[in-house]
Amino acid sequence: MREPVVHNNTDDRLAVVTGASGGIGQWLCRGLADRGFRLALFDLASGPLEAMAEEFRRKGTTTTCHTPDIRIRSAVHDAFAAVERDSGPVDLLIHSAGVFDITRAHAPAPKPVEDMLEVNYLGAVYAIEGVLPSMLKRGSGHLVAISSLAALRGLPFMAGYCASKAALSTFMESLRPSLRKRGVAVTTCHPGLVLSRMVTRIPFRYAVMALSSPSAAEIILRAVARRRKEIFFPWFSAWHIRSMRQWPHWLYDLVMGKLGCSTLIGEEY
Repeated sequence: MREPVVHNNTDDRLAVVTGASGGIGQWLCRGLADRGFRLALFDLASGPLEAMAEEFRRKGTTTTCHTPDIRIRSAVHDAFAAVERDSGPVDLLIHSAGVFDITRAHAPAPKPVEDMLEVNYLGAVYAIEGVLPSMLKRGSGHLVAISSLAALRGLPFMAGYCASKAALSTFMESLRPSLRKRGVAVTTCHPGLVLSRMVTRIPFRYAVMALSSPSAAEIILRAVARRRKEIFFPWFSAWHIRSMRQWPHWLYDLVMGKLGCSTLIGEEY
């Protein structure tokens, strides 16, 4: 059953969303605005960010924009200090910033792998470091990370991406038990393919099924409202890849060795 959208601009909760102008990110922001949150938007794309902020302000949502490079710890901390100074303590952090690049097994390029680790994983670590002291002091708050079903197995052409998302998921899982006792909730979201600029740039040889960004954002926001610990979606993709975790190594290598060769156009696996 779809959770009703509640318009309540008297709500004083403050949410920070990284990667706010991206596919899932912008729809998360729209959903949070509909739910009455004040917003602090983080993204390097200042133009789209300001346009979104102006749209939200016209609708009565208090919104600020910040453009730190999520890969640089000091820049992230400065941005969070500005948020707390200008808007008050953060109630909800959603790390949605993410990048993807192909990793060729026969010639893995270190730079794209470094970029994925810095944005997808370390960016979350820096953002959490920026908000957690205040949350712990107040004994309340919610940390949300947008990981991926790709965190569950090492997939063809995706070694760097899978590694970055696996690191993110494991990091959040490790934090969760201790933070829960201190009043801070942790939610890790594992979507499958979601239609976005990042996914449309992948040269798939065959048509693939992907969720729309608004649908994915709504699923995530329902999980946040219910303070779910983890979610995996869509159900069929989640069931499929979770079942693959039980395969013996010889079967996984055989299947992926065959499928991997035909996954992308013009790529040698």
